[in-house]
Amino acid sequence: ATADEVSGLQAELDAAREWMLMLGRKSAREKLASLVLMIAKRSRQIKDCYGDFVGTNDFFECGRQGPVSVCNHTPNYEKRGDVKGAYAIVTMPDNSWRYEYMTLEQLDKVRDKSRAKNGPWRTDPEQMYLKTVIRRILKLYVDDPTFVRGLEIDEATEALDVEFTDHRPTQSRVRPVALGR
Repeated sequence: ATADEVSGLQAELDAAREWMLMLGRKSAREKLASLVLMIAKRSRQIKDCYGDFVGTNDFFECGRQGPVSVCNHTPNYEKRGDVKGAYAIVTMPDNSWRYEYMTLEQLDKVRDKSRAKNGPWRTDPEQMYLKTVIRRILKLYVDDPTFVRGLEIDEATEALDVEFTDHRPTQSRVRPVALGR
């Protein structure tokens, strides 16, 4: 096998391992959102992407100081306060980074356009704010066709306005089978 083939196989194994770890810990919606981010990373157009919501009691500043982007956030974990916005940071392959910030007003406009009125926007608004700003920044920097299709699937499932259940059997349903009888 060539070095490129071995490298490609290693990347596939790493992706499979990441997917298997994800399966046991998250709801179906969270798995789909994580899969979209994993696809973005595998495209090698970005190295990483993360973000957070900003509370009224957090320290937060973002902007440009000359040619340098600045994004500083120190959450007040004891009392975050109401959400005033959310941001995402994407790390590029050359280790440079970009950020995207959305105010609460911008996030609420996205929420108001959503066809899903009773789902996660109602039950987990902070997570949906974070997902919104992460999706926005990924759309700017990732144009991989598989990633784009993953976003389409994610949007379609969100619009269904239902909770998905995981139909894998639980450990209690699995019975050992005696061999050789």
